[in-house]
Amino acid sequence: MPKLVASRMVRLYGVSKKPGKREEYKPMPFDNDAFNSVFDEAEIEDILTNLLNDLYGHEDGCRWFLVADYGDTDEDETFRIEIDQDHLVDMPNFIEIPNITDLIDVGSGVFQFFILVNGRRTEYQWVISAWQGKVYYG
Repeated sequence: MPKLVASRMVRLYGVSKKPGKREEYKPMPFDNDAFNSVFDEAEIEDILTNLLNDLYGHEDGCRWFLVADYGDTDEDETFRIEIDQDHLVDMPNFIEIPNITDLIDVGSGVFQFFILVNGRRTEYQWVISAWQGKVYYG
């Protein structure tokens, strides 16, 4: 008898650049509809890398970060993310990003925060991965 295997399904959302009326940042769909679908969580690294390329081109030095990995903040105001970049000597080796995790209107559910950073360390995008359920196959 075949075993059923469960895949956890997620959807990515961008986060508004400015807060709304209630000082909350809203989840938003991406301009490129290819990133507005539900996919297997096992693919998230590839999807985030493709999203980086879509947002910033194939710029050398672009990175994405899981916010849980950078939970230490300076009085919970900013994240200082150190970036290894031996081959990019003209770029800063860190970026400081305001911590808005408590201000993002995620509602209820299971989610993760990511930050995508361009190669020049001048732009970044908050991204949310929201759990959409499980798919069983087998």
